[in-house]
Amino acid sequence: MISNTRLKVVRGEDERFVLKLRTKSQQDPLDLSSATKISISLIKSNRTEIVLTNEVLVAQKAKTKVWQVTFTALTPGVNGNNIQLDFDGIKTVQEIVDEWNIANPTNTIGHDGTGSTKLTGGLYTLSGGLPAYQAIEVVDSPILGRIKVTLLDTHTNQLRLGLNQSLTIKVDFGVHPTGNRVIAQLKNFLDVVEAIS
Repeated sequence: MISNTRLKVVRGEDERFVLKLRTKSQQDPLDLSSATKISISLIKSNRTEIVLTNEVLVAQKAKTKVWQVTFTALTPGVNGNNIQLDFDGIKTVQEIVDEWNIANPTNTIGHDGTGSTKLTGGLYTLSGGLPAYQAIEVVDSPILGRIKVTLLDTHTNQLRLGLNQSLTIKVDFGVHPTGNRVIAQLKNFLDVVEAIS
């Protein structure tokens, strides 16, 4: 069902690749014109699966928790991952938040704590902010059976390290289980490696 060379993914990096889906019998491109859902399953380091689909994922806000207080970027997306707060035990939570927000009016934060609390612990960076995006997209004409897969660094960080791994692709035509489903398991197709320092 696939024509592609072996796939190499570097853990902790964004990865994009294109797969061409083919019919099993005649090796024609799989027509995706009427596909209602496309998903890809990869194995995480804890042996569970990460499943990505062609559904649009909403943007996520970056956060961090310091003691019992959660600090959250007010705008979803990756910019919140650049927010760094320094807790010195002298300034209050509200003073630190206000200072950040005045200095960074386009990348502001909020918190769920008491503003008069004084926290210690040094520098904290918000994380987990993600853009709205589609992990799987049909590229070119749907009749060509080509899909682009986008793995963000948050996904590749979760993948199990190792060579000769498998991945599974499912294409639904109609609502599962009443519609038709095409499944391909690509054995020994994926190598997940550590980034070279």
